[in-house]
Amino acid sequence: MTTTHTPGPWITTKDAVILAKNPQNPNGAQVEIAQVHNVYGADAFCQAHTNCYLIAAAPEMLEALHHILNIEGQALNGEFPDAPDCVPWHFNKVRAAIAKAEGR
Repeated sequence: MTTTHTPGPWITTKDAVILAKNPQNPNGAQVEIAQVHNVYGADAFCQAHTNCYLIAAAPEMLEALHHILNIEGQALNGEFPDAPDCVPWHFNKVRAAIAKAEGR
C-alpha cells in the first residue's frame, strides 16, 4: 500500500496531541500530526482524548481495511474454496472508509 500520509504508528500524549516518528530523523524524534481540542460540555476533556485515540488509530485501521479487501478478493477468485460465499456489498463500508481516509 502506497500512502502519502505520515506513516504510523501514531501515538497520543496526555495533552491530546498526536505524534509520529519523523522519518527524516534517524534519532527517533517525533513530529506533531495533530492536536485535538476540547469541545464544550461536562465531558469535553474526556471527549478530546477519546477523539485523539480514534485519530491516532487511523493508519492501523486503514492498513487492516486494505487487508480485509485483499482477503475478499482472494475468496472471490476461489483461492479459499472452503470459505463461505463472500457477497461484495458486505464490503461497501470498508471501501467507503478507505476512500474517505485516502481523500477520495
